Amino acid sequence: MSRYYTIENRETGEFRTFRVSKQPEDSSFAPGKEVLSLLVGPTNSNDYKGFAFIDLNPERQSHSISVWKSCKSSEPGKLSDYEKFAHLKTLKSKKRDFL
Repeated sequence: MSRYYTIENRETGEFRTFRVSKQPEDSSFAPGKEVLSLLVGPTNSNDYKGFAFIDLNPERQSHSISVWKSCKSSEPGKLSDYEKFAHLKTLKSKKRDFL
């Protein structure tokens, strides 16, 4: 089962839709891992690009987001858009249902 979140950038007025989905336990790619994806096309049901794992820590009631190497910037000191999106986790206190 997937969860969907739409976040507005209040500075630009742009919206981004994210999907959080859990890989099946028998998957050949990252079995059992939570994957964070970004809507990159016009179809809300299947135009998502995965870019990070969400690592949950139930004991501390927290999580971390690990952006995949292929989605990171190769330019030193510069973040890719995906790395910037990973920083949205700081919105958790303002929007509790995000991640």
